[in-house]
Amino acid sequence: MAKLDKRLKYQNDDEKPVTISMRLPKELHTRLVRYAMEHRQPISELVRDGLEWRLGDGDPRGLGDASTKDDEAYYMSIQQMPWPTCVRPLRGKKPRYRP
Repeated sequence: MAKLDKRLKYQNDDEKPVTISMRLPKELHTRLVRYAMEHRQPISELVRDGLEWRLGDGDPRGLGDASTKDDEAYYMSIQQMPWPTCVRPLRGKKPRYRP
């Protein structure tokens, strides 16, 4: 008797999901497993939901699905800001920051 192939079949490579690996502190992993068990949700689904939320409405800067070019422009504008006049190095010592 032939064995059944239980792996999912995808029509093309664009439909096939990508596998990633990540390192977590043990405490965070324990919390993740506990939360997934309490809510009867697979860990991969929980992580996907968290990523979707963070990349969308949960962005702390309020950018949401902004493009990386917008992100880059934001950081470049901050770096080009002049240093405030109240920030001065101590006499005789070099500053630790680079203006």
